[in-house]
Amino acid sequence: MLHEELKKQLDQQGLSESTPPSSITEWGLLLEKVSKHYEEGQNDQLLAKKSFQIASEELQAFNAKMFDSARLASLGEVAGGVAHEINNPLAILLFANESIEMELAEENPDIKQVNKFCQDISREIFRIKSIINALTDSARDGSLDAPSLYHLGEVMEECLKLYQTKTRTNDVALDIQNNIPEKNLAECNKVQIMQIFINLLNNSLDAVIPLKDRERWIKIILDYHESEYVISINDCGDSISPDLHAKIFNPFFTTKEVGQGTGLGLSLVARLLSNHRGTIELCPDSPSTKFIVRLPN
Repeated sequence: MLHEELKKQLDQQGLSESTPPSSITEWGLLLEKVSKHYEEGQNDQLLAKKSFQIASEELQAFNAKMFDSARLASLGEVAGGVAHEINNPLAILLFANESIEMELAEENPDIKQVNKFCQDISREIFRIKSIINALTDSARDGSLDAPSLYHLGEVMEECLKLYQTKTRTNDVALDIQNNIPEKNLAECNKVQIMQIFINLLNNSLDAVIPLKDRERWIKIILDYHESEYVISINDCGDSISPDLHAKIFNPFFTTKEVGQGTGLGLSLVARLLSNHRGTIELCPDSPSTKFIVRLPN
């Protein structure tokens, strides 16, 4: 009976003998064969497990590099316009400085006018500082930053400082309605929230700037109700086909022409939102492109 059960097991492993063992020696040789096969199987399993672990680690590293590239690509789009954002206040600084020099060269300089030019200089220096701070904040990785309390309306306003010249020169009307009460502060990673907003703004601008057959606009509404923050970013671009709604947040999927965009911006947004237990969706009822972001309080 023992031999029959063992034979059945050996048949399954391809190790059965033509005749049953008839001595202790034959039984020992057979058991040694079984033991060796078992060890080889164990080694195969360990090798497969190790290979799987290495592949998983390599995939995680690839994903990290991929999303880091997406983050830097979105910032690259913004950085191109920062020079223009800074040029305007620099021109005002130069004018104010020259005006002060001319005024002080007069026999009886107008001190009130000099003070006014000094105030202009202070204001424009603060403007440049705020633009640079917004850029450097959004350029950081920030993944290891501890969450803190921020007003999402103020975070959005900080991001919009990077787009003033780009929207003005391309005749894009930018409207923001901040309905979040001042006392409502969200516990979040500010850098990642800025990166979410920047990617969505880049996406909207890429869609509306080429449009020549209509007025170009982007509308942003920030609300708070039922213990969650709701941010909608709506632009005048055509609505996206419902067939694409499920695909648009997948890595490398893009509706842009070849060579334009990485296809990673919206997937990065979805990933960063998941870090905050948030969601993003395309509004199915909107006649134009409208993204809705939800963040729990």
